Amino acid sequence: MLETRINKENLCDLLTQGKERAAVRHRPILVSLVQPLQGETSALEVFLNDFPHKGRSMFWAKPMAGLWMAGSGAAVTLTAAGETRFRGIKEQTAEILDSAVIEAPAVRGTGPVFMGGFRYDAKAKKDDLWHEFPDALLMVPRFLFTRSDPDTWLTINTLVEAGTDITFAAETIIEDLELADCPRIREDEQPSVFQLHQSPKADWQHRVKKALETIEAGELVKVVLSRRKVLHARGQFSL
Repeated sequence: MLETRINKENLCDLLTQGKERAAVRHRPILVSLVQPLQGETSALEVFLNDFPHKGRSMFWAKPMAGLWMAGSGAAVTLTAAGETRFRGIKEQTAEILDSAVIEAPAVRGTGPVFMGGFRYDAKAKKDDLWHEFPDALLMVPRFLFTRSDPDTWLTINTLVEAGTDITFAAETIIEDLELADCPRIREDEQPSVFQLHQSPKADWQHRVKKALETIEAGELVKVVLSRRKVLHARGQFSL
């Protein structure tokens, strides 16, 4: 369980500010509140959590910098397509942050963090594994756990409209946090793999050689290669 004390009065005050801005701007407003966390819950355990209304889970880490982030649910979801995907997302994020109500410390990885990604080439044929993902997809997690050494933080993000019931919204957030269950991770959770398929080493070497030749010819500046690995086991894999 996440050990944090949410000041309901403070939360309601921020939500009220968001509601007032929503009435003036005639659109939903993002409210973001950051609280310190106690206890030994890790980012990986939060990623595997069982939050009510969980939805998508997100995880990002930079271990060498002591930074880990795990998000649950989505307060905001942004998408864009085609050649203008970068500009489209940039404009959307700017509009959201311009009116957002934010109470957060000057700590990296806290507050309204947008998590997601972009396709390198919007014109290329999309692989079946990625058919559910748009060309650009960024989300602000409803709950964001951040480990920024040596401290841990919880960011609460929510959208507020002119007609939002502030008391109900605050109570729902607090109740969901109280019901959150973050299971302990065991090292023996992964099942035994009995079959593994991946592209032959020779194919990979050929692709690398071809990529280098293409870069040398000036046709490309950068190329990101990957190898697909398929593992079969008799039990369920743990994310």
